[in-house]
Amino acid sequence: MIAGPARSARGTCVLCVLCGLPGSGKSTLCARLPSRTDPRFLQLSYDSLLPAVAFRPQDTTGGKVWTLFLRQLQQHRLLDPPWSSVKALSAKPQMPKTFPEQSPPGLAIILDDNFYYRSMRYKVYQLAREVSAGFIQIFLNCPLEQCLKRNASRTVPVPVMVLQTMAARLEVPDVERDWERESLHLDTSVDVEVVERFTYLGSDIHVSAGCDSEVNRRLGRAWGVMDSLDHGVWCCRYLCGRTKVRVLRSLVLPVLLYGCETWTLMRNLRWRLNSFGTRSLQGILGYRWLDFVSNERLLRETQMRFVTCIVRERQLRLYGHVAHSPDADPVHQILSVREPREWRTPIGRPRAF
Repeated sequence: MIAGPARSARGTCVLCVLCGLPGSGKSTLCARLPSRTDPRFLQLSYDSLLPAVAFRPQDTTGGKVWTLFLRQLQQHRLLDPPWSSVKALSAKPQMPKTFPEQSPPGLAIILDDNFYYRSMRYKVYQLAREVSAGFIQIFLNCPLEQCLKRNASRTVPVPVMVLQTMAARLEVPDVERDWERESLHLDTSVDVEVVERFTYLGSDIHVSAGCDSEVNRRLGRAWGVMDSLDHGVWCCRYLCGRTKVRVLRSLVLPVLLYGCETWTLMRNLRWRLNSFGTRSLQGILGYRWLDFVSNERLLRETQMRFVTCIVRERQLRLYGHVAHSPDADPVHQILSVREPREWRTPIGRPRAF
């Protein structure tokens, strides 16, 4: 939700409000965001900025410092956030007067606080509207009992009375209001187990975002299908070679190439896939390992192609479907996304001096 037209030539900034009870998972969510490595994200946590006065019931300095911080963002138009000055906030309860560094375009400022009153969130919305920045709020929904259990395991827990009072006064974002229409509700009552790999739609998803494990798993399953058809089909004397090749295309290749449109194949994976195809054809045609038969001869006799050629054809076919999709489709828009500059590795030999 954009609170107003963009005035900055360097890109529109976005104010993201995280609201919810203490222990609902706001700090955990911020820890998973790339705010510490990506300069386009700036995380402002109330607990880390004001650790000494965050949960003192009789202290009134915290709210004033937080208000001064928002005013300083407003004064500098969200264009020069306090990258170095944010660290100074934890050392002294006063706001820095200057911003030493410039912010990158498209900056996202994440405000990590309870924001249990609607008026608290509305102040941030007014600030975003005045500076023509974007505004979005994320509500982390978690039962009070679960928040109390998580709060008890903290090093400095929030008083139980304060948490119960906050839960009674909590005002959930209402999507019927115009300025709260773009609100995201997350259910954090269930602890999600973090695993290195899982199966989604029949494909193996690994934490490394690579396809090595998926290709190895597909090769193992394809070899299993080949072994199951060994005595019944491949060794049958009543079936000609052309029929056996058709069985290979119908029963083995679909198991091997399931989801191959999303694979990123390196040299070793391409070699293993092509090796599977040629060795399978040798077994189908009855060639032994002592017989020297070139790959070109095998492909010519069976009218087959290398497995990597089939993979590339399927990938190009999928690319054609995506390219012909409507421009408003997110699948089509991702084609024009450019990788950030920090993702690119420097070219050339590094300097020795």
